[in-house]
Amino acid sequence: MKRTIGLLCVIALLGALLVPGTGMARGAVALTEVDMIGVMPSDYVGTLTIESVNTVEKDYPSARAFPSQGVAVLPNGDVVVCDTGYGRIHILSVDLVHKRVIGSLGSGRGQLQYPADVAVDSAGNIYVADFFGNKVVKYRNDGSVLMEFGKEGKGAGQFEGPAGIAVTPDGSIWVADQLNDRLEQFTATGAYVTTVTGISRPAGMTLAGLVPYVVSSGNSAVYRLSGTKAVRIFAAPGEAENLIASAADLAVDARGNIYVADRGTGPLPVPAVKVFSSSGQYLRSFGEYPADMTDIQDGEVLSPGGVAVTPDGIVYVMNSGFFRDATNPFGSGFHAKLIEYAPGGGVVAVQDYAIDVPGRLNNPQDVAMDGKGQLWVACSSPVISTDGQTIGWNRGYVDVLDHSGNELFTVMQAGSRSMQLVESVAAGGTGLVYVAAQDVNGGFIAVYDEAGNYVRTIAAGKVDGPGDLEVASDGTLWACNQGDGSVVHLAADGTELGRFKTAGVPGGLTVLPNGDLLVCLWGESSEVQQVVRYSSKGAIIRVFGVKGGGRGTGQMYYPHDAMLLPDGLILVSDAENGRFVAFRQDGSVAWTTARSWYLPGRMAWSAQGTLYVTDAFHNVIRELSYGQPKAPQGTAVTVRLDTVERAVSAGTTTGFQVSLRNRSARTDTFTVKSTVSGGSGWSSSVSPASVRVSSGATGTVEVTVHVPVGLAPGTVGAVDVQVHSALDPANATTVHAKVVIRTAPPVVVGGGLVETSMGATVQVSLDAQDAENLYGAGCRVTYDGKALQFVSIAKGDLMGPDTLFIEEHGIAGEVRIASTLKGDAQPVSGNGSIAVLTFRALEGGTTQLNVDELQLFGGDGGREALAGKARSIPVRVLAEQPRTVLVLRVGLPTMKVGSSSIVLDAPPVIVEGRTLIPIRTIIESLGGTVAWDAGSRTVTISLGGTKLNLVIGKSSALVNGKSMPIDSTNPKVVPQILNSRTMLPLRFVAESLGADVQWQSSTQTITITYPKP
Repeated sequence: MKRTIGLLCVIALLGALLVPGTGMARGAVALTEVDMIGVMPSDYVGTLTIESVNTVEKDYPSARAFPSQGVAVLPNGDVVVCDTGYGRIHILSVDLVHKRVIGSLGSGRGQLQYPADVAVDSAGNIYVADFFGNKVVKYRNDGSVLMEFGKEGKGAGQFEGPAGIAVTPDGSIWVADQLNDRLEQFTATGAYVTTVTGISRPAGMTLAGLVPYVVSSGNSAVYRLSGTKAVRIFAAPGEAENLIASAADLAVDARGNIYVADRGTGPLPVPAVKVFSSSGQYLRSFGEYPADMTDIQDGEVLSPGGVAVTPDGIVYVMNSGFFRDATNPFGSGFHAKLIEYAPGGGVVAVQDYAIDVPGRLNNPQDVAMDGKGQLWVACSSPVISTDGQTIGWNRGYVDVLDHSGNELFTVMQAGSRSMQLVESVAAGGTGLVYVAAQDVNGGFIAVYDEAGNYVRTIAAGKVDGPGDLEVASDGTLWACNQGDGSVVHLAADGTELGRFKTAGVPGGLTVLPNGDLLVCLWGESSEVQQVVRYSSKGAIIRVFGVKGGGRGTGQMYYPHDAMLLPDGLILVSDAENGRFVAFRQDGSVAWTTARSWYLPGRMAWSAQGTLYVTDAFHNVIRELSYGQPKAPQGTAVTVRLDTVERAVSAGTTTGFQVSLRNRSARTDTFTVKSTVSGGSGWSSSVSPASVRVSSGATGTVEVTVHVPVGLAPGTVGAVDVQVHSALDPANATTVHAKVVIRTAPPVVVGGGLVETSMGATVQVSLDAQDAENLYGAGCRVTYDGKALQFVSIAKGDLMGPDTLFIEEHGIAGEVRIASTLKGDAQPVSGNGSIAVLTFRALEGGTTQLNVDELQLFGGDGGREALAGKARSIPVRVLAEQPRTVLVLRVGLPTMKVGSSSIVLDAPPVIVEGRTLIPIRTIIESLGGTVAWDAGSRTVTISLGGTKLNLVIGKSSALVNGKSMPIDSTNPKVVPQILNSRTMLPLRFVAESLGADVQWQSSTQTITITYPKP
């Protein structure tokens, strides 16, 4: 009774909106979005899903746009990537650690529908081309909106599918207007300037120096702009590894080489980022199609949607998932990930964005609310064929959520039958929920109680390709039978009560209070595309909409569902037009929303009188209000967790973020408590313990969970978070999560980007991340002997000082390393270095250390082989080392760093004829670190590969472990504590670290230049 019960609640709540007698609307009533269920946490980069809705109708041929997922690099090296699944932009560090998110899914100012491409300017501002929003948004680096312009159309300054964007140094904004086959230029303020034509389906754009470049998804060609003309540089259409099958994005490096993100769709899968010379000669590729679809490696790609390259050749690729058909690109975010490649092709870092994260609604097809207020969402996951060529949606399941949107449990089996396809779900008023499913033996309806327990299977063989399913007020069932184009009437036990044929494929179904039916009929784009009101016997009462697909008044493309509104209008989700249409009872159009709801599917009323709508494109459920429902005066809160499951190691600390949205008309204060069950040793805490939230606002608290040591993999700690309202102290809302002890993840061995200058020595740490019970490790490190000269190697800190360390570097260009604990020493866990290698930089540019032949052992005595992943380590060698100049004056508590002033802990002073300085601020300004050991009164300074140890009152110091006098002519020059500040001899410290020190006696000014010229 998914819609009929909810509808009666809405009519009771909003009966004043009804027009007596006629059911005609007095005028359009606001349809606004009030919430969104299923959005993943901010560190998750989502990708779109194309399955039952595909947006390839004849007057909006957008197939070549999927997937596009632009990437850019900010001036400070941060990485910017488009999130097409959830309409936002992510900022990550150079080594792909998530930093923040910009924007949100929607059609308001600064919101995005399908951000296809992204560009940045020298000030760090971020520009986004929103394909379905038909607009450009300019954000500050902090996410605030600076500007927004554009609307749908074919006129000057209008867009139909902006798929690429580039910004020139003078502020000009170039946009690839894909479906209008043109580029448009705008001023820095968004004013239209000119149009460039002659490009078939332009896609991603980039900038090389002052010149914009664009790649064509229509003919696999690359163009650069010369004034207001597009000059074709080269075309490479085809389905070979050195050709472009389906271009999505491009980038240009400092040498003029052109990197094209090729989705590689077609009969022969050839996805990769393909590199061409400035004249179009194929050079190499980053990534390749997996040899084994069951074991996809980190550097392999399925459908790259975006690419960016740094000036020194670091390559970032967004692999958007699996999209195999170039003309009708059904697909999903299967194995979506962001990959960082070194210039030579080695994988530096990877962030995976799995589609099976708990609570992620993959391809939601239908939604129903049961008697407990739980949401049952029909979903499906993709299965790739064994040859890797096709995608099948035959892993159906139902995600069950609490009313706030937190996952409670998942239904995947119907007794002994699996659900290969789930298209619809319906809730009755008797505590039962019905799921229309299909397996190899045909269609059936599975019945569950509201706790998710399987009850029985009914209607086997009576529903083939079951579409929408509804429960009528009398407890009988109605189903769309897409196999033969009929609507089937069933008793609660599955007995067939009747059946009638329709004029097309029945897609959506609603049972009206008087027993009539609203049925959405599909067909080819030129057929049907209407909503028909039938009597319960199949007699046509009224037809809504113009026959044949289109976007004109009354036309629709694949209407997915119809709903009776409280004012008597018929609301239709016009899916592939990205909008809603409201019809009067006589069939005339009352109003149509803007084309900004990609992509509305099936609908259900909530008990609160709002409307739930599936969005299979973005993998969310949208909650909409019709009219202005009055917020309650008492407590009303949505309590949402950022995730319902954390997988961690034993002995660690983890946490959950709890969002409290106050839906009451009054300000409320919420008190939050948490408990953990699962055995002894578990504990949790909440910060803050209470939060005051205004009406309509959202507050957050953090729940921290402390996990006991020694727990076996698979052990679960059940976390209950209870929220009490000050408005109604007796009212408590409880949400549930769990912490699962994971099996040991692969140990990642490699390191982040290292920067040095030509001629300098540099230390490169070979790090291990996520080590669990590690006893020993071995690997080979190879390097380019023309770029780097091996100097030395030392054991790392991960396994402690008492280890057996073996190294061999007799072969030019490689170093072999082995490090192991001894005897019955306890294996180690955590992050640290296996070895530290020192090289001298011989030439400018970016080279890399490649790690291979990795062997890891753990457990008791190192008897257990551990899984590991090797990572390349980029080494950036600057042709000329930049220098930092510091200027200080004796007695002044400030220091000049370039043109900036920094306040010191204390002013420099002269003692025993020598200058003493407060060292921490100075060393940190040069890029070094300072540590203080109060017990031994020792200062440890590290900078550029040099380590100093100085002891208060001692006239000698350690320089890289070697004892040196601080002042050979005056042993009274020692580190001192003056006025509670540690003061160190300036000249000794600075010169030991490789800095130049100049003293001007007349002004008592000190100038420090690092490194020494």
